[in-house]
Amino acid sequence: MSQIASLAPLFPELTLAIGAMVLLMIGVFRPETDEAGRAVGWLAILVLVLAGAMVVLQPAEAMQMFEGAFVVDGFARLMKLLVLGGSAIALLLAFDDLTDIRQMKFEYPVLILLSVTGMLVMISAGDLISLYLGLEMQSLAAYVLASYR
Repeated sequence: MSQIASLAPLFPELTLAIGAMVLLMIGVFRPETDEAGRAVGWLAILVLVLAGAMVVLQPAEAMQMFEGAFVVDGFARLMKLLVLGGSAIALLLAFDDLTDIRQMKFEYPVLILLSVTGMLVMISAGDLISLYLGLEMQSLAAYVLASYR
């Protein structure tokens, strides 16, 4: 098995993390307007849909990585789809509200993507250290989102 194929269980998480970094760079180098924030928001929804497609296209059998620290089975795939779908809906609902109060900046969708990455890591956690890693990834983004305004 090649090196990249061995990372297949991690593809949704890698997609979200790389997508968040790319959207962060796009947001930094564009003028700071509500329209730019909406564009980054739509791209974030596209990244969430792409990660959801990767979850759906994963093989049906249970897979483990890192000596069982990262486990992907049927239940984990279902929970990942629920989190990804809920996050996409939350972003869609936030567009109008944040635009009305002139707060639709590019940071909001990027922080949502980083938080969702932590949630997906927690869902696939097979031991406490990977659960803690996912919790920290999710909570650090959530702390910034809590003080967003």
